[in-house]
Amino acid sequence: MRFLLTTFCTIFLVSQQLVAQWFVGGGFAQNFKNMPTLNTIVQKFNDNESHTLGKFNNMSGYHFGIGNYSTFMFMELGMGNMIRVQKSHNPTQLKENALITTNFTSVSMLMGLRPIPNQYFVVGVGTHFGACRIRYSFGGNFQTPVLTYTIAPEFFVDYAFKVRFLLKKESRDKMYYMIRIHPYYQLQFPLDVTKVEKQLNGNTLIKGKELQDNWSNFGIRIGLYVPFGALPEKIEPRPKRDPNQPRLTRKQIREKVKMQ
Repeated sequence: MRFLLTTFCTIFLVSQQLVAQWFVGGGFAQNFKNMPTLNTIVQKFNDNESHTLGKFNNMSGYHFGIGNYSTFMFMELGMGNMIRVQKSHNPTQLKENALITTNFTSVSMLMGLRPIPNQYFVVGVGTHFGACRIRYSFGGNFQTPVLTYTIAPEFFVDYAFKVRFLLKKESRDKMYYMIRIHPYYQLQFPLDVTKVEKQLNGNTLIKGKELQDNWSNFGIRIGLYVPFGALPEKIEPRPKRDPNQPRLTRKQIREKVKMQ
C-alpha cells in the first residue's frame, strides 16, 4: 500500500513538469457482476420466509475525482460507492420486513496514456482500495456478516468531449465542461459469503469459505468534469499535401534542400 502511494505521488509530481490541465468532477457509475452464490442463499431465504427479495446482478452508485491531463499522461485520484439494495415486505410473517444490501466503497488511483494528440482519449490502469460489505436488516439495526477490505486492479479506457451549455456566449471560446465516458474491467478477490448463509438460513453446519462469489465486473462511469488551469500543449497536425501537386523525387528534394 505504501509503495503504491509513493509511486503514484512520484509520477504525479513528475507529470506536473509537463503542461497540465487540472479537472474536478464526478458522476454516475454502473457495474455488472455475477453473484450466483449470494442469489442462491437469498432465494433459499425467500422460500423459507415467504419473501420476494430480488437478485443481485449489478451495482450502481457514484464516483468523484480530481486529477489532470498532461501532454501525454492522465492521472486521477478518486472515491466512489457502489451499492445494490433489495427489499421485501410481507405483513403475514414474523419477519415482516427484509432488506439486504451489497456495497463496495473505495478510493481509487488511476494512471493512463494519451495516445492521440489533442484528444481526451486515455488507455490506462488503476487500483481501488476499498471494502466489500453485505448487510441485512429485518426492520431493526443492520447486521454485517461480510466485511472484507480489498485491493482491486482496474483496466480502462476513457474518453472526454467538450460541452459548453449554460455558458455565456462571449465565454464559450475559452471555457467548457467535459463529459467523460469511462468503460472498465475491475478484478476482485473471491468473496466468502458463508456467514450470510449461516445467519439468514440458520445453516450452522457449513464451514467458512465453502461459499464464495467473485465480484470481478465490467462497468461504466459517466460524469461531468470541470477543467481549470493550463491547457495541455497542442501538437499541430502535419499539413496535408496538395493532391494536385506532383510528388518530388529524392533527387529533387536534395536539390531543393541545397538551394535553401
